[in-house]
Amino acid sequence: MFARIFPKQIDNTYQGYKTAIVVLSVIALVKAVQGVESVINTRNVLANADGIDLERFSTSGAATVVALFALLGLNGLVLPLQSLIVLIRYRAMIPLMFVFFLTVQIGSRTLLLLNPIERSTTMPIGFVVNLVILVTTLIGFALAVSTPRGSGIKRRLTRD
Repeated sequence: MFARIFPKQIDNTYQGYKTAIVVLSVIALVKAVQGVESVINTRNVLANADGIDLERFSTSGAATVVALFALLGLNGLVLPLQSLIVLIRYRAMIPLMFVFFLTVQIGSRTLLLLNPIERSTTMPIGFVVNLVILVTTLIGFALAVSTPRGSGIKRRLTRD
């Protein structure tokens, strides 16, 4: 498995299930849309998708939260852009891209558990969407590091 995640040569050779390529494409697209939406429509995303009530903050506090959230959205575009490059030219890195997405998603969940945010709703839609993305990423990772049936190296049995 580690040889799949960290290949000796980074080229366009991919050995996992082709479904994982589709899964990575969808995840990268959804995360790119989330990032762009967070940069362009920051206040709306904060209020509706993440359930953060900006009215509870002072004017300068709300402006700070909006600015930080927009920066986070811009930062969230890095992995989708890397994924695009990987999907086009360096497919051997597909399992590693899943590891990167999982690291960010699990790390984010952990940080939010350690530093909870007061929200206007108990289950904001952004939480649900990101939970679905996390589960999908885990499935994609499993597909990327697995060997499809019928494509493994067949060994001859010989008698000594």
